[in-house]
Amino acid sequence: MITYIFKHYLKQISTVIIVCAIALFTSQNVVLADGLPIQDTVVAVQGIVTGKVQQVGFRAFLFKLAIQYNLAGWDQNLSDGTVEFVWQGQKSRIEQAVAQIPTGNKKAIVDRVLTKSIPVIPKQNTFVVRGWTSVSRHYFKPTDLTFKLRDDNSIISAKAAQKTYKTIIRPIIRGK
Repeated sequence: MITYIFKHYLKQISTVIIVCAIALFTSQNVVLADGLPIQDTVVAVQGIVTGKVQQVGFRAFLFKLAIQYNLAGWDQNLSDGTVEFVWQGQKSRIEQAVAQIPTGNKKAIVDRVLTKSIPVIPKQNTFVVRGWTSVSRHYFKPTDLTFKLRDDNSIISAKAAQKTYKTIIRPIIRGK
């Protein structure tokens, strides 16, 4: 009887491990032995972030995440004090970026992040911060910041994303 119970549980545990392995395999970028990458699904999400998220560099933070994870879309301030964003890209990258929203910007106080799936827009290849201004940089003329997705679709470090961000805003700030 004990042997039967042991075999039964061992079979259940094996099944769980196999299911987890399949889930992990399908949600990650995997390179097969022949060197061809398997891409995870491209999805799009629309989000609303509530809390103290305006005039604290929060949209620039979302922009840097888009740069880091090579995500298309846009973000904008809404009149009710919230920030709206759209991200389009590989599902696992969007999940990683969304997970950083509540705690990634030290000046912001995020109360809630609400996201929903939306249709993917084929060939969308930029991320735009709509009507960007910067209190800390004394830049008050609403300007669209645009990042063009990298052709190699790579993920870069947060430090490299910060450098790209500065490269994008530098000519705008100097031209004020």
